[in-house]
Amino acid sequence: MPLLSQYSAAVTAAALDVVSALAEYGADALAGNGDQILQSVIAVVDKTPSAPPASALQALAAVCPSVSEANVQTMISDLLKQLSTATVYDGQSSEALGDLFRAIGRAFPGLTKVCLEEISDSWQQIYAGYAQKRKEANNDVIQVQFPSNSLKSAANSINALYEGYYEAQGTPWTSEYLSKMVRTAPRSTAEIALTCLGLRALGYSAQKDALAQDPELTAQLFAQVGSRHDDVRSEAANALGSYVGSHPSMFPALFSSSTDDSEGTDASRLSKLEAVKVATDRIVGASRDEASTGLMWEQITGYVQSNRGPLPDSLAQSLATIFAVFPETYASLLADHIASPDNSAEVRAFYITTFRTVLADKQLSPECDEQIKRVLTRALAGIDDPNAEIRRLSLLALQTVIQDKAALVENTLATIAPALYRQTVVDESLVRTIRMGPFTRRVDDGLDARWAAYQCVLALVRELPGAVDGSAVVDSVVRGIADEQGIRLVVLQIINESLPVLLADYMAKLDALAESIEKAQGTLLPKKAVKQEIDKHNAIMRSTVALMIALEPVADAVSPKSAAFSKLQEKAVDPGSDKTLAMYYHELVSSDF
Repeated sequence: MPLLSQYSAAVTAAALDVVSALAEYGADALAGNGDQILQSVIAVVDKTPSAPPASALQALAAVCPSVSEANVQTMISDLLKQLSTATVYDGQSSEALGDLFRAIGRAFPGLTKVCLEEISDSWQQIYAGYAQKRKEANNDVIQVQFPSNSLKSAANSINALYEGYYEAQGTPWTSEYLSKMVRTAPRSTAEIALTCLGLRALGYSAQKDALAQDPELTAQLFAQVGSRHDDVRSEAANALGSYVGSHPSMFPALFSSSTDDSEGTDASRLSKLEAVKVATDRIVGASRDEASTGLMWEQITGYVQSNRGPLPDSLAQSLATIFAVFPETYASLLADHIASPDNSAEVRAFYITTFRTVLADKQLSPECDEQIKRVLTRALAGIDDPNAEIRRLSLLALQTVIQDKAALVENTLATIAPALYRQTVVDESLVRTIRMGPFTRRVDDGLDARWAAYQCVLALVRELPGAVDGSAVVDSVVRGIADEQGIRLVVLQIINESLPVLLADYMAKLDALAESIEKAQGTLLPKKAVKQEIDKHNAIMRSTVALMIALEPVADAVSPKSAAFSKLQEKAVDPGSDKTLAMYYHELVSSDF
């Protein structure tokens, strides 16, 4: 077909569509030109610098039944090498690639093993290149990306190939060809690559509910989850999770194995916990099996309640999935776990993390939002908790709600806000001094929770400016100016966001604001300061000047003028008073920060 040799993309695309249309009428419609057309289409694919166009793959799939096996076998190596090494991203091309290999398996069953070897060899070469780059990098700075898309293309191609093969044989599909890939413990790079390919293909088959429950396959997947190699464990976790997800009755055994400290290494248990998450997503999200979900919730929470060690985030993600799908059943239960005084701080922290995971979901249903609204006060009761970590996590949850779902918190703000503003006060009982040789350092164990509280205040003035208590906001600003540098920077954002709405409140407390800035400017350098200490001190001075400039519109609106604020301005404007402050003042004013 001469049109396929044209360089015009539009002409080539049209010619490919013609090929596909003609092929629908059978081999006779191609008038004995199938082999020539096949070569022309392959030439189009070879000229494609990235992924082959879906139309080319569709044309190849359409023309395959009309091509001689001898010619296909001659060209198969080049064809499969080109297609399997190209990374196919979009859904249309991925589907077309599957159709092509399905057509090859159906039309040329005798070439199935040849194709399998070609696809496997091509993937092994890609993986070997990745492994070599990772070995050469061998550090945390240079990240070598796992070729997941290439593995996806190869796995889908193999599955489609054998679907066509079994269809041609008139026999039911079986995963035996994949089981062979994952039977042994891989050692070499080539064996690792082949095992990853088999596991990925098994996982995709499980997602289609194509894998029957089989003791031998179960044992193989559990064995690979215990592999010494990270990539194998990762693929095995996804395959095992998908497999168990299609057979919910297997979930209790998987969960028990993942939480049994006597079984396998720590890495193996973490991989099995990841498999638990994958299985949960499938059982709950895909099948919405409510009976199985209830048993899963009981098993996971039972383990959490009795556990005395660290609890993995993957379990929190599993519970969050259950909550999101069945909020009417589990929202109140989760809030009870969070608020229960019988639970340890570690367990409560885990449940708050679960709640935060739910809140981070951008696609929650209206029913889920309604249930969150109903339990919000109980779920956020930890804002005022004696434990600093519980406070921090609860405040971060509140921040997420305000930022992403402000309407849910608006009606409960009167209840929650007083506790929030209390968390902007320094808790002196959490401040300690440690000695390191001749030096002493102040450590504030409540700083992280306090920083989270200020982030909540910032979120409030951004998302619900009309609902905030202006006096309480400005009081927190006064405290924050004299606090640590990280908090001072958040306070600057709060001022910039809230000033237009809360001008009167700022005017009423301008003297207190000025005194707080002056206190921060009074921070002294150690006598023998090192560079880090000098840089920190300069950052403090610069931020205080930025705060003063941000508050100048307030000073301009106050009558009579605030003596305390005027004094600050004089120090910053007059180089003879303090050259450092003057330098920062002119720098910030000129940059219109």
